Amino acid sequence: MKKRIFTKVCLAVLLALSLTPLSNLKAAESSSNSLAGFTQVEMAGNVAIALDNQGMVWAWGNNFAGQLGDGTIGFKSAAVPVFSDVTKVQVTGFYSLALKRDGTVWFWGGNGDGVSGFDTYDTNAQAIVTKPKMVNGLSDVIDIAAKEDHNLALKSDGTVWTWGNGGLGQLGRMDISAYKPEDYRKRVSEQNIPKQVAGLKDIVSVHAGSFLSAAINAKGETWIWGHYNGWGSDTGDLMSPFKLPGIYAKKVSATWEKSIILGTDGTVWEINKGLKLNKLITSASDISCGTFSCAALHSDGTLWGLYNNSKDLVDPSPIAGISNVKQFAIHSLNQDSFIILKADGTLWSKVPFGYGTGSETIMDYYNQMNIPSSEMVSKLRQVKKAITVKLDGKTITLTSNPYIYKGVTFVPLRSTFNELGAKVEYVKGKMTISDANHTLNLTIREKEAFIDGKPITLDYPPMIIDTMTMVPLRFVIEGLDRKIDWDPDNRVISISK
Repeated sequence: MKKRIFTKVCLAVLLALSLTPLSNLKAAESSSNSLAGFTQVEMAGNVAIALDNQGMVWAWGNNFAGQLGDGTIGFKSAAVPVFSDVTKVQVTGFYSLALKRDGTVWFWGGNGDGVSGFDTYDTNAQAIVTKPKMVNGLSDVIDIAAKEDHNLALKSDGTVWTWGNGGLGQLGRMDISAYKPEDYRKRVSEQNIPKQVAGLKDIVSVHAGSFLSAAINAKGETWIWGHYNGWGSDTGDLMSPFKLPGIYAKKVSATWEKSIILGTDGTVWEINKGLKLNKLITSASDISCGTFSCAALHSDGTLWGLYNNSKDLVDPSPIAGISNVKQFAIHSLNQDSFIILKADGTLWSKVPFGYGTGSETIMDYYNQMNIPSSEMVSKLRQVKKAITVKLDGKTITLTSNPYIYKGVTFVPLRSTFNELGAKVEYVKGKMTISDANHTLNLTIREKEAFIDGKPITLDYPPMIIDTMTMVPLRFVIEGLDRKIDWDPDNRVISISK
């Protein structure tokens, strides 16, 4: 099994500003707009996506293949608005899907294995889609599901349609082994186009695990297909839908090696070799599996771990410090990597520090600023709305969102300077920033800088953080004669001449 992995390094020059007065910025940081009013959250790898009650999609985390959908390539440490009029979202770590109110399905991110649904076999096909693009051939869709590199869509007539990678049977409509090597183009073209799965009708919801697909009807009767258990000799692959006997479900999820079912009565079952079911816990209201781990949401609002490292069944018990959960998404238990939607509509993340927390944290920045390790532990952090930057009243599209730490704001410099008409030159750690009136000179990790040849001592030296160069904003204010205003209620920085 192969996955086309898209890598693209996006270098952005960042400028860090100490807003005046500092007390105003610190107050803004403590009262900054954290997001609320959410109805769904999903997570895969270091990418997170959420849907609010107005139908707006928000995203943060890794963005090397455009999987955040904001039109840029580059990591986002806080949530950015992406797409509106949406009823459901899905994210796989490499790409995202959205279902709009009009019944159309939209795609953005890395286009490998036919996951986009809008092209056939073509070596010149668009590899990265940074803004939402409609999937061709689908209408009247009422539900979607996606995981790893395959997708499902449920139409209003109760039929199920699939596209993407079908190597383990997860499309449910083609046996890959039946194709000869010389039929590769034909096989890929068959996978790329959304097509109906035969034998399924009156379905009300669709679900996806890592390499597993599922469909459930109004009674809770459940059909699964794809890879459901183990690897090697201890494997389970179904090339077409199989109805599970004696089970009535409302959700199905799976890691690379394990599959679980949430029954209509709140019982969580695992699917073992030979399609045998084993009861795990009762009184659950939701389940979620990432690449390696699974967890369940108890009816009392606590989160319970089920699997760690794919096949290691843990002793089901509440995860400490987690309560009032309405819905959640998990990537890995052993890395404390999950995001929760609380009953009050707020979003909270507990992920490895600096990897898509959504709370404006960057590991490299904290290390270079000598911030105490006690602040870098994996803990619940509330997801924040990304800061917006406006230049003379116009919103600037940034390659990476701004950051705030104790009165210092970091803003993508190159995006800003392109709008200002300034030029940035970078040679071996030395930067020259110039416009028609001024020239600024800075050096990475050195506090001494120059404005029109005059030396100035910076409070913080320029640093390279996640391939991005950061410099203090006060230096830029004084050097380019710009004015800066901060709106803490809306988290907007306004730059004017």
